[in-house]
Amino acid sequence: CITKNGNTFWLTNSGTFNVPVEIGYYDQSGEEISRSWVRTNETITQLDTPPNSTSATIDPDQIMPDIHRVNNTTKRGIKTHFIFDKPSYYDRDIFIVPWLFSYNTYNGFTPGLYVWNGFLPGYDKSSVGLNLMYDFKNNKPVGSLELRKGSDQISFFFSSVYSMKIGTMAGRSGLQLGFSGTVKKPLTKSPITKVDADYFFHTLDGNALDPTLYNAGNYSIVSLKLENRWHPNIFKEYFVRLGLKMSKGFVKGNLNSGFTYRVAKKMKTSLYAGVGLFLKSKNIPQQYRYYLSGTVDPDFEQIVVDRTKTSSGFKVLYNTYYGSGVRGIIIDNPLLSTDNLFWHVRIDQSIPILPGNLFLDIAGAPDFEESKYVSAGFTIGPIIIPLYQSWEREFKIPNNFDWIKNRFRIALVFPNITFGR
Repeated sequence: CITKNGNTFWLTNSGTFNVPVEIGYYDQSGEEISRSWVRTNETITQLDTPPNSTSATIDPDQIMPDIHRVNNTTKRGIKTHFIFDKPSYYDRDIFIVPWLFSYNTYNGFTPGLYVWNGFLPGYDKSSVGLNLMYDFKNNKPVGSLELRKGSDQISFFFSSVYSMKIGTMAGRSGLQLGFSGTVKKPLTKSPITKVDADYFFHTLDGNALDPTLYNAGNYSIVSLKLENRWHPNIFKEYFVRLGLKMSKGFVKGNLNSGFTYRVAKKMKTSLYAGVGLFLKSKNIPQQYRYYLSGTVDPDFEQIVVDRTKTSSGFKVLYNTYYGSGVRGIIIDNPLLSTDNLFWHVRIDQSIPILPGNLFLDIAGAPDFEESKYVSAGFTIGPIIIPLYQSWEREFKIPNNFDWIKNRFRIALVFPNITFGR
């Protein structure tokens, strides 16, 4: 990197790869004065600069490979980019994109703008994103602000990220403070340990949410996750994950494990198993219970189309699947849930001759009517098509097209998506 202290320019090499670098010098108006190549064996070197130099830039033509270009200049202006444009890196790049992709049944269609800096390769580890939208259905502004700061200076972690998200959307206003750290040896892919800690504050509007799935009010939630993942070769990968969610009225624990084995390029077997239990259950909000047919995204980390139960095709649990539980659905009781011990197993198998994957899900809880619930079928992209459901009273397999029509669901699992949330 290059820095300026008073009228003195300093070149710093924080790595071990010693190569010559080209440096351009500029006057107060930004006109180039001259260029020179510099190679040094010192960590910090004072540069001999031409007269009237007010700024300097390493690799002015951006020819050399570099994963962190923003520290290659001593002077950074502000440059805006509408839609997608080549970033300058040496300025503070502000990207502006019309945001036309946000919809849910409470707010309706909410167009706006997404403005961000960072997030892309070549920048430093600081990123900011601002989503400005307007809810014409309820006549109010909605949106979110996200701040993210990465670091590789914490000795215990190989890398880490601090984050903050503030937003209002889909009947929820709130805050998320997060920390994510990765522990692994340099230049290795396995094993990898990941530590996640999050604090959520939610204010939930009862007029915007299905009261059978969400309790309105204010909630403070602490979430802790610890995951260890192994990737011994290109054919195998497996993991173990421990999670806790804590609030004033409950403590919810989960232990999950799984593995993936790839026999051939288009033939892969995945197995996932998990068990969950409330260690404290004095006051459990509806959204944090274990649901047989999947999660209802209690901490608003996903893009859920319908939390109000007013649409015909995208109601949470009824028509859509957001992970966990079984991928089948109980037509007469889609909201079957428990605050007792809950276990579930999911198996996915890809076969070259099929366009999608076969799946087999098994789940149960001591207070459910049946000892176990089994669902099997296949998935094509996000479409889930059950072909067997053990709990059916009359026909456990399809007897006509309406049997499938009434039970197929859409999987809407979008990890790490924050735009418009």
